[in-house]
Formats: sequence, structure tokens, C-alpha cells
Amino acid sequence: MRKIVYIEWVDALSEDNWYSEEDIDEWLKNGEESCRSIGWVVKENKKYIVIASLIGKEDTDSVSLLMKIPKPLIKKIKIIKL
Repeated sequence: MRKIVYIEWVDALSEDNWYSEEDIDEWLKNGEESCRSIGWVVKENKKYIVIASLIGKEDTDSVSLLMKIPKPLIKKIKIIKL
């Protein structure tokens, strides 16, 4: 049976405006974007964890809506018991 996890992680950011050096510093101060995800663990190693939002009936190998999260970006991870 696959485990279900709750993950808090920091997302990468991008911006499409033109900035001065001072504006960049201000943008960086507000730049950390915290995300939260819940899903079934389908793969995990030292570098990343892969979760799926959907799995097939009876915990089959069919999965969908995959998300690969690099381990260094994870702030918190908790196993969810059903």
C-alpha cells in the first residue's frame, strides 16, 4: 500500500519585469514562495520525492497528476494515516 504524505516545500520563482539592482533586492526579500501538497508517494530517493494526486483503484500501478519535489526544497514532510 502506498503511503500518503503532506509536504511543505519552497517553490522556485521567476519574474518577467525589468528591475534595477535595488528592485532586485526588494524582490528577493519577498521572494520565498511556500507551497503545500498532499499525495501518494510513487518514487523517492536521496534527491527527490515524487507524489501522485490520483491513483488507480485498489492501489494499482496506475497514477496521474505527478509532482517531483527536490529534497533540498522540502521544509516539512508528514505521513498521513487513514
